[in-house]
Amino acid sequence: MTFTGHTILITGGTSGIGLGFAKKFSELGNKVIITARNEKRLNQILNENPTFTGFVSDVADKDSLPQLVNFIKENFPQLDVIMNCAGIMRAINLFEQADNSLKVLTEEIHINLLGTIAVTQAFLKILVANNGLVINVSSGLSNLADGAHPIYNLTKAGVHFYSDALREQAKYFEKTLHGTFRLN
Repeated sequence: MTFTGHTILITGGTSGIGLGFAKKFSELGNKVIITARNEKRLNQILNENPTFTGFVSDVADKDSLPQLVNFIKENFPQLDVIMNCAGIMRAINLFEQADNSLKVLTEEIHINLLGTIAVTQAFLKILVANNGLVINVSSGLSNLADGAHPIYNLTKAGVHFYSDALREQAKYFEKTLHGTFRLN
């Protein structure tokens, strides 16, 4: 598969790995759609990169995802690649109970792991119809606990195994996904 002439949706496309890949994929002649929670940041990136299309969307917000799906179906029905880059990394001390509400402890899970699963699931039929590709961003920290980021570590381990499971499901059910990959 060449990475030219594709229509690529990148969650978390306004910074870090997501932005880097968005720029490279655009340079290679792909249509690039980026998402971000922060509208001001998204608009700044779109102004700096006029070949991108953008959409304000939060992978952890159940009401936001259907709007993104409708936007893609209406404007980019040829979508054939999703790259799940949306994520956060927080240092958390599990021994300080006062600071660790359930919301604090689960926010990374909702964004990094459940967001990846939700976005992939939302676009799976489109990707299968277009012989598409799923790219999930994991981390080398999925293989070890570094002490400072315990929840991040577990979310990236989950992304790692979800990617493997999705690939095996595609084989098992004979779906025409071009592939499911994870970047560590």
